[in-house]
Amino acid sequence: MTVTEATIASAALSPDRKTIVCDPLNLLWTVPASGGEASRLTGIEQEATEPDFSPGGRSIVFVSYTDGTFHLWLMNTDGTGLRQLTTGSADHREPRFSPDGTRIACAVETGSRYAIHVVSLDSGKSEV
Repeated sequence: MTVTEATIASAALSPDRKTIVCDPLNLLWTVPASGGEASRLTGIEQEATEPDFSPGGRSIVFVSYTDGTFHLWLMNTDGTGLRQLTTGSADHREPRFSPDGTRIACAVETGSRYAIHVVSLDSGKSEV
């Protein structure tokens, strides 16, 4: 398969600029930035989107819609170590790592209102 365009899709380039993670069809895949064979990281049940690499390039944060709400999840770049970061009834979207890799900023929707929250990777706590 060759992808030259996508609609409602996200991609992120690793800090070393060697790997791309993308979310066609709500599955996360990595592919060499220079082209080549893709490796699937998530299953269809994860409904994974909006990936972002950690600054050190060892982790990927993404959005998953597994329980009727959008939540943030974290995993190693090979798909192992899957860990849910957020819970509750609010939707969490558009995650981005902080430059030091200790926090993740995201848009949180409660009802019809959005706010920017910052989630600590150590504590899992969210701050507005």
